[in-house]
Amino acid sequence: MPEISVIVPVYNCEKYLHKCVDSVLSQSFKDLELILIDDGSSDNSGKICDEYQSKDSRVKVIHQENKGVSSARNAGLDMVQGKFIGFVDSDDYLTLDMYEFLYNNLGNNKADVSVCGILNCFIKKDGTIKQVRQSSVDGTWILTGEEALSEALKSRLFSVNPVNKLFNAKLFNVQRYPEGKISEDAFLIPIILSLASRVVYNSIPKYHYIRRGN
Repeated sequence: MPEISVIVPVYNCEKYLHKCVDSVLSQSFKDLELILIDDGSSDNSGKICDEYQSKDSRVKVIHQENKGVSSARNAGLDMVQGKFIGFVDSDDYLTLDMYEFLYNNLGNNKADVSVCGILNCFIKKDGTIKQVRQSSVDGTWILTGEEALSEALKSRLFSVNPVNKLFNAKLFNVQRYPEGKISEDAFLIPIILSLASRVVYNSIPKYHYIRRGN
């Protein structure tokens, strides 16, 4: 059984998918599985997913009708085998030590959730990238679930976005994303944080969150 299961919902992202998947499979933390959920893509995204599955035994692929990101993440949650769960968006990418960083912080602090910083990457019209840290507050915090819930709602240290977090899988035993909702993270992640006995946050940015004009 892998230590970490990484869930990536995939929809019409053939231009960006290779960089995303490569950044997961090239992690310094190797004991992971990658679950790619092709949510009814009409481009070559589904084919790219299958190609990765044929090359790396850690990759699992689900193909489903287009139902949205909540349904795709839920499909991934239903088949995870790891003790810990991470989420990645298919047009973003990770620093190559992100999961090692989150995993070590999790274990060293006996936490249920580990959080790192996010680097917002704004793609300009000329193709250049402006990088801005999501939070300007530096440091490490050890929080109760209630304190982490408060911080996520205030978005001072971190937000309800799941992508810069590593979760104990037991937190998702009965919890799932609501389908048909906008800002689905705001419905589920506050509940997940409130269920945690301890949350560790380190502000070093390890997740590259790509923001495009469209």
